[in-house]
Amino acid sequence: MRKIKKIIFILLVFVCTMAKGNAQSFSQREIDAAMTYPIMRTVGGPDVNSELWKEESIGRDKAFYYLALVSHLNVNAKSSDGKLAADRVVEDLKNIVSLDADGKSQEPSCRGDLVAWKDLGEAFAIGLAKNTPEIWSKLTPEEINKLDWLMRAFAVAGNYNENYQNWPSACIYQTYSIGKTWNPNHNDGYVGIMIACYYYFGGADAVDKILADFKYDLYIAMFRKLHFDNIVETWTAAGTKRYPKGKDESFMKKLLEDPDGTMQLDKMKGRVYGARMPFVFGCPPRGIEKVPYDPIKLYSAINGWMYANVVTNVSKSGAAYILGNGTSPMLGKFGMCREFQITDGFAPHVGERSDAQYCWWGWMMHQIIVSGIMALDKWPTTGEMKDQEQRMFVGSEDLIYKLHKGYHSFSKGEPKEHHDYKLTGQGYWIMLDIWDNYIKPKISKDL
Repeated sequence: MRKIKKIIFILLVFVCTMAKGNAQSFSQREIDAAMTYPIMRTVGGPDVNSELWKEESIGRDKAFYYLALVSHLNVNAKSSDGKLAADRVVEDLKNIVSLDADGKSQEPSCRGDLVAWKDLGEAFAIGLAKNTPEIWSKLTPEEINKLDWLMRAFAVAGNYNENYQNWPSACIYQTYSIGKTWNPNHNDGYVGIMIACYYYFGGADAVDKILADFKYDLYIAMFRKLHFDNIVETWTAAGTKRYPKGKDESFMKKLLEDPDGTMQLDKMKGRVYGARMPFVFGCPPRGIEKVPYDPIKLYSAINGWMYANVVTNVSKSGAAYILGNGTSPMLGKFGMCREFQITDGFAPHVGERSDAQYCWWGWMMHQIIVSGIMALDKWPTTGEMKDQEQRMFVGSEDLIYKLHKGYHSFSKGEPKEHHDYKLTGQGYWIMLDIWDNYIKPKISKDL
């Protein structure tokens, strides 16, 4: 009888582990690798490229998210030398709301668009941590308050950038050109950040209430008090402007708060109506199709934008191709990443883009969004996402193959070669582990 009880206990532990997501299926090698990345931090400023690349922020962001996901699914997950992944997540959380040794703040700038390459993982890591009591309980009330305000800033920036009513042409810093219907690597990340805010604050109504109550002056004052200097710099850098009534006002206050509900122009002539309206996404390709604030519906919309072509080995012009005459295992199936066959540049200088690295930059964000939804919510199992899952499977396996074989890319009028090993510093193997061992086993592959 005692032996039977022991067997039953072992089976129950196994079932519970499976129900929690079987975090043990993650690669120990990648857990170890993620633990070796430097701690997360942001270096702000007007130059988007400095923010993305100066501190290898993209790879740090992926490691932070990965360890938060692993710890959420198995809070006892450890590196090979016995260090808890959850403890490293706590360290990252404390760091991004603290000043460094030189007195500089380290929080994300919350400027929107392209910097989601390094913001999205942080936002979802914070959401996962809040839903992991063993992690959240190790933060002080002051640190939790700072994270609350950081996520409010993400929500405001996300709504400003992605709401169907807004068509910004400049990031919130007003220095970097953006476009509402540009490619996935630009736009999909801050849609994901709105999904992270949904889980962090407890649903659409809670986030929409935060947006409705947004007051620019109050937020800036609070960010100054919390020493969120990157956000303060980003949200105030545009300076002041004299408006028709003869009053000088903060340029971004008028754009973000828009108390009169009238159309405003950003510094690159983008048309915006602020960030206080309820969040409704403007779905590509035209940016006017309304998608309600629901994580599954939002992901379904950007999934169709990301995985949008029939798989080929060679681009239409022949300028881009798999090295070594490779043949994709997904050849002829629908779901190839959009940026393997699209255009770039602006008229009259429009050219072909077929670029594996641009595809990676979109794909890495999709891995965070999908795995985050799976961990924090119930991924549909009734078949309603079958088409999206199949596109995801085709596009992912095709991209992975092309990066493994090597891809002779072509973009911005120039040839380039891209390989998976060259993306190590950006967290490629970490994201591949999430795909192989967490997402792929959960989706339809009935092609």
